Amino acid sequence: MPEQKTLDKMQNFVDKFRAKTGTFGYPDAKITEILVEGLAMNVEEVGRPMCPCQFFPEGKAEAAKSSEWACPCWEFQTWKYCH
Repeated sequence: MPEQKTLDKMQNFVDKFRAKTGTFGYPDAKITEILVEGLAMNVEEVGRPMCPCQFFPEGKAEAAKSSEWACPCWEFQTWKYCH
């Protein structure tokens, strides 16, 4: 489980991004909670909020060198929807 300060930081990131872009989250708040937890875990593991919905066959550390899967990932930027 990530540290509370990292969870708070990622929740703030998600809230600000939604307000800035007019995007929205999944109707079930528990799903968003899981997403924020995954982002926080990835920040602690590789130093970037990597999309927790993706599988990284080359490994997270390698994927973190690119911004393709850093939140907001390209799928989110394209479809304007995330969990």
